[in-house]
Amino acid sequence: MGFLDAFRRNGIPSQLATWQSDAPPLDLQTVTLQSLYPGIDADELPMFRREAQTIPGVMAIENLLTSTISPLTLQAVDAEGKPLAVQPAWTTRTDANAQNPYMRLGRTVADIYYSGISLWSVDARDNKGYPLSMSHVRMERWSWDDGGQILIDGKTVPANSIVLFESIFPGLLTVGGRTLRSARDIERTIRARARIAIPTQALKNKGDGTTEPDEDEKQAMLQAYSDQRRALNGAVIYVPGGYDLENLEDFEENWLLPARAAVITDLAKITGIPSGLIEGDGNGTLNYTTELGQLARFLSVNLNTFTAPITSRLSMGDVTPRGTSIQLDLSHLQQEAPEPLTDKGVPVTPNTSAKEPNTNV
Repeated sequence: MGFLDAFRRNGIPSQLATWQSDAPPLDLQTVTLQSLYPGIDADELPMFRREAQTIPGVMAIENLLTSTISPLTLQAVDAEGKPLAVQPAWTTRTDANAQNPYMRLGRTVADIYYSGISLWSVDARDNKGYPLSMSHVRMERWSWDDGGQILIDGKTVPANSIVLFESIFPGLLTVGGRTLRSARDIERTIRARARIAIPTQALKNKGDGTTEPDEDEKQAMLQAYSDQRRALNGAVIYVPGGYDLENLEDFEENWLLPARAAVITDLAKITGIPSGLIEGDGNGTLNYTTELGQLARFLSVNLNTFTAPITSRLSMGDVTPRGTSIQLDLSHLQQEAPEPLTDKGVPVTPNTSAKEPNTNV
């Protein structure tokens, strides 16, 4: 039985294994989870967000998504797709903790990117039962109990006081464990090579009659040499008489940058983001036309993975009245796109049924 199956067996959504912002370091996390589920391959374990954010490619995608989507405005439209003259108060009002709409949307997108889920709290409703103010709930504050009820700060909350967003995309942390660990290992290798750029070396007695040092003397010599290698003037060393300094490996460093680029490609495949928009190897393999094409595809197609779960949920009957749906105002993206977009995004079908508070959260 796989790790995710073990979580499902216990009635715990697999995404919850990925959300804790105050999680322990990855190595401790892996040991802890493997003690709960012995025999599970460590590569199956989801990575925690804080650890994943130390990987440059992961943050590049997060920044691309949040910087593109966060400034957009949520707006209510009628059955013909025309913006309503009077917009719902919650589209611009977020009373709790003075959380502004930019942060609310950006944090929601980040949650979906990493975990495939996100949560808003309904802070106030009007006399018809529709929200007046809503705010994002940080992932570390909420969870599920064994019965599937959502808890905030450890307390069960009414279904009409929250809005749960769920994506078909299960989240990078849930499905990208192997890729993320490979990326982390590559970053560690690059860091190690940056600290000590010269290959592994050995001090060898020439055997020309030089007295062999005792164990303490050997350790002192090795420690002195190791310290000098890490010093700012580490390129200059002294080799005692009767000894040679030999390289033990002929190490090619050229593979590191291609390996990092390969990780970017894998992250792009997992998230559906065009790799050309997040690559930074400067190899010039993408020409200007290709880059424009990838940008157009990103704006017209790939964004839907992260925006459709938000707009479709906000168009349900417990948030918007019959005949109304919620969309993101993409007008400025249309103007900035390198070519006219043929699809502004997956349209959300307006409510056609009588309003019924949604309890399936």
